[in-house]
Amino acid sequence: MPSNNSHLNGFYSTILTSLLFSLSTSVFAAPTTEWTFHKTADGTHPNGHEQQAMWLMNRARSNPTQEGLWLASSTDPDVANGRSFFSVDTNVLKNEFAALTAKPPAAFDVRLYNAAFTHSSDLI
Repeated sequence: MPSNNSHLNGFYSTILTSLLFSLSTSVFAAPTTEWTFHKTADGTHPNGHEQQAMWLMNRARSNPTQEGLWLASSTDPDVANGRSFFSVDTNVLKNEFAALTAKPPAAFDVRLYNAAFTHSSDLI
């Protein structure tokens, strides 16, 4: 024999389904507006070298201690030659990087790029 609340069960089921659908479409939906500051208007910046620099910077920001250890012991010729040329004390290097706290990743921002480009052009 059906319960007296069977009409409520259907009502709650409908409400729950509607709520879950609206949450899933609002939380997981693609953004409707593109973040436009991540590249120049012509799409040429950041170029590959700028992307690489951003990646390396973010690697150091995410784990400064590990980056300091890598910089102090890397056998990469560019890094090793830089340490040698500038007479880097690797113990100080490791300690300085270990004292830094991790930071969230940075992102390319065309407004900063334009300001730096304009400043550099003014200097020339």
